[in-house]
Amino acid sequence: MDRWVYREILSKNLLPYWKRNRAQFDEFQQDNDPKHASKDVARWFRHPRVNIPVMKFEAPRPWKKVQQQGQVVPSAARRVEQNPGGYPPRTCGVDAPKMKTVIKSKGYPTKY
Repeated sequence: MDRWVYREILSKNLLPYWKRNRAQFDEFQQDNDPKHASKDVARWFRHPRVNIPVMKFEAPRPWKKVQQQGQVVPSAARRVEQNPGGYPPRTCGVDAPKMKTVIKSKGYPTKY
């Protein structure tokens, strides 16, 4: 499938559906496939008769949430530094045998 076939599919299928269900149609989401990101398809969406709001696909970013909650990690690191002899597993909320299993499996799935 190329950009022309994709544009034809949009014209024949999406546009009639959108006109019938305009109240329920908030956004149309596409991924970053070359046929979706082509100038011809973007021009088709900007045409006055279409007027469908397009939302570009954004892959989930799990590290963004971790970075936003970054205050938790430094405080735990500080506690570990203060007690270098050993950090009790109960305090950090992780069972020691489970951690050993995870380390042994090198991040692959484990059975608890």
